[in-house]
Amino acid sequence: MKLLMAVVALATIPTPIARSQIKSGTVLFFDFSQDQITLAADSRGVNNVGGHVDTDCKISALGSKFVFGMAGYVSRDSGDENKTWNAHRIARDIWRRDSERFPNDTLLPHVAEDWVQTMELVYKDPKIIGYARSRPSSDPVLANALFVAVDDSGRLRAELVDIAFDLRLFDSSGEVQLEHDITEMHVGEQVMGGFTDTAAEFSRQTTDRAKAYMAWFQKRIAGLPIGEQRAEITSKYVELSILLDSNSDQLGFPVDVLQVDNTGVHWIWRKPNCPAN
Repeated sequence: MKLLMAVVALATIPTPIARSQIKSGTVLFFDFSQDQITLAADSRGVNNVGGHVDTDCKISALGSKFVFGMAGYVSRDSGDENKTWNAHRIARDIWRRDSERFPNDTLLPHVAEDWVQTMELVYKDPKIIGYARSRPSSDPVLANALFVAVDDSGRLRAELVDIAFDLRLFDSSGEVQLEHDITEMHVGEQVMGGFTDTAAEFSRQTTDRAKAYMAWFQKRIAGLPIGEQRAEITSKYVELSILLDSNSDQLGFPVDVLQVDNTGVHWIWRKPNCPAN
């Protein structure tokens, strides 16, 4: 399974009168440096009835030393309150609950595991799987999430989660069977989520235009402190995706950027509607 490489925008699909809306659409970039983690994301959320908004908060600071970010099927707004959910709100509720039950040094794996268990209950709805299956890409990935924390010793920790469904089983029987992976991230690793083609091209410099542009851009920011350089570069990958990606209509400005170091969470750029913590 691909990690954080799911194409998650939805086509317009006929819906019941209640017009239940499932929202997705993301480009997310994560960089784990020696002394700092940087995340950047766009702001557009698209839904299955053809609409979009550019105020989505793709990165959530949960307190001063914990962060959650995701690409995938992030929310459902339904006329039935029992079927309405938001993955970021679920993460925040779990973090609050687990913060009272577990010490800070062991909090991250508990939150990640509890979030997976809760989201698998949500994703078992056959309508969610039907929406995902209707995509031309037929990608079985439903959600990819990043959990980042600072422990009591100041150590940076991060875990990558992906949740997917068994595509063959669903096609043959209509049965929903989910699977997930939780992977600890390490220094030197970068992860891209959502519409990743352009971000991958420029971060890996796989084309002549990417090599030329990044050489120019790196010279332009060379005088900045290293932390600011990381923020600028990570933000640039998201910006270029919004401008150049073949799915750019599913992506939108502004770009939010957050960094985590041994002192905690620091917003670099944040939309006014997104909570600071």
